[in-house]
Amino acid sequence: IHMENKKTVISFPRNRYNDVMKAVRNSNEHVMALGSSFSLEADSHLVCIQNEDGNYQTQAINIQNKPRLVTGASFVVFNGALKSSTGLKAKSSIVEDGLMVQVLPEALISIKDAIKNMTDHVIQCGPVDTSTTDETVELRWVDNDRNFNIGVKSYIDETPLEGLESVSVKCPTDFLGDTLAL
Repeated sequence: IHMENKKTVISFPRNRYNDVMKAVRNSNEHVMALGSSFSLEADSHLVCIQNEDGNYQTQAINIQNKPRLVTGASFVVFNGALKSSTGLKAKSSIVEDGLMVQVLPEALISIKDAIKNMTDHVIQCGPVDTSTTDETVELRWVDNDRNFNIGVKSYIDETPLEGLESVSVKCPTDFLGDTLAL
């Protein structure tokens, strides 16, 4: 989840479709929450800090001596309970170390359909009666995520396992991979 000036991009790696669909299936009709990984491309990240009074405060922590251009977030919540009487198409706001996007109920259905169909989707935030938008939230399907098992080597022959997905085999006859069947 990358937040820039008036634009938020939520990237879904294609090889994480099953994980994303699990979150969609477990959501209810009004709320859908998605967690994200730490972004190596972001130069700052939202963090939520509890102060001495017990209250929580959001801060953006950035790399020292670098300008804050892209801020990463830990999660996004799509809330489909926005009322049409507010006069807004959608509203985006920072909540703790994540993002909440409030949309109309029919817009949440469109978001879920776009995720199911692996199609990109743009949410325009701002007043209904203007052609300009306050902010856009883009859902994008991107290339496969290969940033896992970094630094891991095979115990047998020391072959690097970076970019190779680990599989938990619960029943040995029930797994079909790209090149192997167990």
